[in-house]
Amino acid sequence: MVPSDFENSHKDSFGISYYCKAKTTEAEEPTNYPLPDGSLITLPEPIILTIQDLQELGITPTPIHQQNPPHTLKNYNTNFWAEPNPQEFHTQINGVPVTARAIPTHYTFDYGDGRKYTTTHPGYRLADDVWDEPTPTSHQYSRAGDYVFTLSTYYRGEFSVAGGPWQVM
Repeated sequence: MVPSDFENSHKDSFGISYYCKAKTTEAEEPTNYPLPDGSLITLPEPIILTIQDLQELGITPTPIHQQNPPHTLKNYNTNFWAEPNPQEFHTQINGVPVTARAIPTHYTFDYGDGRKYTTTHPGYRLADDVWDEPTPTSHQYSRAGDYVFTLSTYYRGEFSVAGGPWQVM
């Protein structure tokens, strides 16, 4: 069922729609958080983490790899892959334990020659003696040269307050 205020939805650069309900200014009931020691903390508002909060926690870049570096052959498949790195962060907000996690969702491989490829697949390593085998993330360079390969990883952020259910940021 589509909410009546679906005009508040947002479509990202990959065409995925997100429904965003505006925060009301109405006073909410205090929120109780049970702590691991059994005590209870009551806060006037619920604890909510945003994507900006996740970015401030210092996500470590996803490791990138090239098969048989540092060279390749012109017009051969050169295998590149990402090493998925889901990350978890533990902190406290107003004395309440909060766990946040960053889960890789998709990758943009920039091969350095003007070609890019965005995918949900991180790729994979081939056997050391394998050459010129296409993979989902391999690339063929049509000209000899020095290229700088880079990777951008996109994450989904989730958080849990006081061991409660995971919530999407």
